[in-house]
Amino acid sequence: MKTKTILFLLFLVSLNLLNAQVNERHASLFKQLNSARNDSTRIYILSEIAYEYESSSLEKANEYYDKAIVLSKKSKSNYWLGKNYGYKALIYQFTRDYDSAVYFLNKAIKIAESLNDEEQLSKQYCNLGKTYFENDKIPLSIEAYKKALALSKKINQSIVLSSSYRGIGVCYDKLGNYNYFLKYHRLALGIDLSKNFAHGIGMDYSNIANVYMDLKDFKKASEYYTKSIDQLVKLGITGEDLATIYNNQASIKYQIDKFDEALLLFFKAKEQFKLSKDTGNIPFINKNIASCYLHLNKINLAQVYIDSALMNFTLTSNPRLVLESRLVQAEILMQQNKHEEAAKMLFELTGIRDSLSQSYQTERLNELEVKFQSKEKDIKLKHADAEKKEKDAALSLQKSVNDRRKVFVIGLSIVGILLLFLLLNVRKTNKKTQKANKEIERQKLIIEEKSEEITASIRYAERIQNAILPGNSLLKDFFSDYFVLYLPKDIVAGDFYWTEQNSQNIMFAAADCTGHGVPGAMMSVVCFNALNQAVREYSLTNPADILNKTRELVLSTLSKNEKNVMDGMDISLSVIDISSKQLHFSGANNSLYIYKKSNNELVKLKANRFPIGFSHEMLPFTFETIQLEIGDRVYSITDGYADQFGGEFGKKYKSKHFEELILSIQDFDLDKQNKQLHAEFQQWKGNFDQTDDVCVFAIEV
Repeated sequence: MKTKTILFLLFLVSLNLLNAQVNERHASLFKQLNSARNDSTRIYILSEIAYEYESSSLEKANEYYDKAIVLSKKSKSNYWLGKNYGYKALIYQFTRDYDSAVYFLNKAIKIAESLNDEEQLSKQYCNLGKTYFENDKIPLSIEAYKKALALSKKINQSIVLSSSYRGIGVCYDKLGNYNYFLKYHRLALGIDLSKNFAHGIGMDYSNIANVYMDLKDFKKASEYYTKSIDQLVKLGITGEDLATIYNNQASIKYQIDKFDEALLLFFKAKEQFKLSKDTGNIPFINKNIASCYLHLNKINLAQVYIDSALMNFTLTSNPRLVLESRLVQAEILMQQNKHEEAAKMLFELTGIRDSLSQSYQTERLNELEVKFQSKEKDIKLKHADAEKKEKDAALSLQKSVNDRRKVFVIGLSIVGILLLFLLLNVRKTNKKTQKANKEIERQKLIIEEKSEEITASIRYAERIQNAILPGNSLLKDFFSDYFVLYLPKDIVAGDFYWTEQNSQNIMFAAADCTGHGVPGAMMSVVCFNALNQAVREYSLTNPADILNKTRELVLSTLSKNEKNVMDGMDISLSVIDISSKQLHFSGANNSLYIYKKSNNELVKLKANRFPIGFSHEMLPFTFETIQLEIGDRVYSITDGYADQFGGEFGKKYKSKHFEELILSIQDFDLDKQNKQLHAEFQQWKGNFDQTDDVCVFAIEV
């Protein structure tokens, strides 16, 4: 069994569903397909049907991706056409039809380029890199990964960035360049750790450990294997990947003579291979267990496991396993003082060795031959004197040869000194040029480092901003069903979403602070803290009172010196009475949408037309109340979605268009609505830059 396996960006997904559940899922999708109101929705559902078939019938999956492609062409939806080309390519990649996979990936890339969709473009280049790697076209793979790398850096697409670094590293591993492998894997690990990409972290640790294993740096290899095991166990991942890492870790312990620890890890590897139904590797593990028992002087147990390893294998089916196992058997015979049988077996194994590759050439066999000779040294002692005389004569002859060589070496040294003198003169003439080149390179490195420092600082600001936003666990505690579509224009955003709860009320909001990027993010922190202060310190629950107090606190914060700051915040704030299910709303420029399930109607609660901040008329905020029912859906939004330029004529999406879209997707659950809103936004945006931050916060009663 190979101790080295490069685990390549495979996120483990459980597909053990009952047939009845699969059929129910298909039936639900076909029902949605029949009732879909527009082509964009139909294409999305066809893609979902194809995806569901991937686990049971690749032929069916291909059929429905083809249907999605046909409808995309008919409706001139290049966004969906490109995505489905990409999906289809992944099926060909899985079936190892690499030429077809490359063909469809290039079509997807061409469409993404025409739409200036850098997110899709980076993903497709990353998939192209993986396809070329699996087809052993390493230079093309590196080229594709580097394109994905450049794009994902530009748009801060962390998953693709991490995958691209990892992919380039694996390519360099295949080329034998371990330094570059480690460089790119450490970059991937840094991103995975900062973003808490758990699967990626486990793979990074394991891949780095594999290389240290090749470099014979067992201490570092063991350290990284331990980290990888801890990560996989923490995630609850079992099976072949965990088994392989246990086996690799055990091999290290074996090589540094910690046979007790190696034995425990080999047993763990065997258990994981059994869980994955991978019986092909178990004989190798049994052979390794037998070797451990042999070194621990537990000969009977060693014999049991080596017999088990050889039970179902012949020389024809697996010559390497047979050779390694027979070597262990020969060692067992020597431990039992059965020297004649051991000698006979070693002679037979010499023939087996010649049938294997030259690189293998069995160090173990040579080692055993030395052991056997040691056991038989008494028989050979009578030849020792003759051998000593022969060696003495050889040494005398060698001394004569060495004397003559000394004369030659002295002459050669004089010539070497003269050549060195000439070489130093040549180097002196090039010194100034080299110095200038080094200075240029130094300045280049300084610029690159400064750029990386600035980007790293903004990314750290992103982590801080994300830390203050409500997490999924908190939102799940507050709402039975919800989604947040949050698309910052830059790395950090001026938009944010907020929620709070007390014994009687649940409060939530979507807010838009002046600007975007770093200035908008700074303003968002001021406004976020003011909202918290209004509710937590002043115990306010009426939405109008909360906004009045928030405005007061924001203006106080922004007027600490003589320079007046005209920035502020637009917001839609809702407070739901938990017992009565009454919703109280107050807004600053941002309205609220409520879908009433009972009469299939979208109700709009209008906001006051002034912001949280300085305005010419500092009027108090007002509020409205509406009765909610089970199944109603509430949408709190900022203006980024409606203000996006795009479409055929480069116009704004507009609020009316957004309201029609919300009504058209009410057949879907909120998770699907989130995907639909995102897909529609990307299709509308097309080649245009994103205009503003986008935030849509939706809940279901």
